[in-house]
Amino acid sequence: MAVVLTSAEFLTLLKQKWGWCVAKENDKFLAHSDKRWLSIDPIYCASLNNRMKLQMKVLMRILLVPTLWIVIAQPTFAQEQRFAFRFGLIAIDPTSDATIQGQNTELDTAGGGELNFEWYFKPRWGLDVSAAGAADVETIGEDVKGGISVSPFTIGINYHPIRKPTVDWSVGVLLGNVAYGDFVSEGDDFSITTKDDTAYGIQTSVDLAPRKWKHWAFNLGVKYLKSSAEFKSTPGEVKIDPLIWRAMLVYRW
Repeated sequence: MAVVLTSAEFLTLLKQKWGWCVAKENDKFLAHSDKRWLSIDPIYCASLNNRMKLQMKVLMRILLVPTLWIVIAQPTFAQEQRFAFRFGLIAIDPTSDATIQGQNTELDTAGGGELNFEWYFKPRWGLDVSAAGAADVETIGEDVKGGISVSPFTIGINYHPIRKPTVDWSVGVLLGNVAYGDFVSEGDDFSITTKDDTAYGIQTSVDLAPRKWKHWAFNLGVKYLKSSAEFKSTPGEVKIDPLIWRAMLVYRW
């Protein structure tokens, strides 16, 4: 025999005793036209409540294995290498000529150093921050002799098509700033103040490591930046657009 409850009584019953049990009579859900709440069959609801408890126990046992696996395996995931610090030598190779005192002048390759940090925010994606510098990119030729310091700072996004402990290859895009020193002529006869420049470019590199090396690796790479140093006080610019070749050591953790 069904019991008809008011809405308040029905909500209290749901909360205190039968949980999710809803009205049922003669295998059908009922709603009364007199705006009283749904009919409740106490025997049916008690049976349903017991079945739900059993189903919850079975579900908890099913979820127990993957839950324990996640908890136990968490240290393994925590040990996955998500950061890389690289340091080493670079060679800045200008791909464009400079215009100094109205004359086109070629620029020579210059050596320097670089520090690089990469955070792997996804298994195959990395955020790359790099600071490099070369003391003197010198001119070639007899007309105008001199040199200029070049210090690129870049931030980039790398994609790693291959990311293994022994081989980690990446390609990326870059955006940054290049700080230029004054162009100083040979013998300090004259100097020209330059402007810093916003740069953009692309890069690719590969980390190589023997199988026994867990954290250390070698890095070989190259990046191209679109950048030139304009003179402040006189017409002309040092249009470098450098290729930056690098050979570095890597520590990954």
